[in-house]
Amino acid sequence: MRHVYTNRVVVLMTVLLLAAAALAAWLRSRPPAPSPAPAPRAGAPTDDRHLEAGRQAWVRACAGCHASGEPGRPVPSRLSRQTEQLAAAEGGRAYLVDLMLYGASAPAEPGARRFRHPPFDTLTDAEIAGVLNLLLAAAEPAPPPFAPADITPARATPRTREDVAASRPRPAD
Repeated sequence: MRHVYTNRVVVLMTVLLLAAAALAAWLRSRPPAPSPAPAPRAGAPTDDRHLEAGRQAWVRACAGCHASGEPGRPVPSRLSRQTEQLAAAEGGRAYLVDLMLYGASAPAEPGARRFRHPPFDTLTDAEIAGVLNLLLAAAEPAPPPFAPADITPARATPRTREDVAASRPRPAD
């Protein structure tokens, strides 16, 4: 009779191990949870009525690649600084809108990797304006907020990813 209990224990242990392996495989196959959208700082363009659409669009479209991995800082500070510098440069606001709408692709510069950004032309004008405002939330002083009306005209002139990359403002020497 003892061998019957031993066999049952072996079968039970095998079933439990197989179930644990199946659960682990299922958990690995799930996409990571998106980072929460960044919270704007005081004085940022929080009056934008499309800010919530921007938060949702950030989580849906941007956080998968641009999440910082730092607790309490969903947008990497480097990305916020780059966005602030681009928005302040001549032609920078138009570049940021085109980057969101059409993406960009440029060959690698010496010592750097190839630059690629996907197009997000399926986002609404309000969502794109909201995402750009979230990225500029930490800017000092706060720049003028983007509005959907800033995005709409750019849709009328489609651009290639290479053209968008070539229009990126360069830092002043």
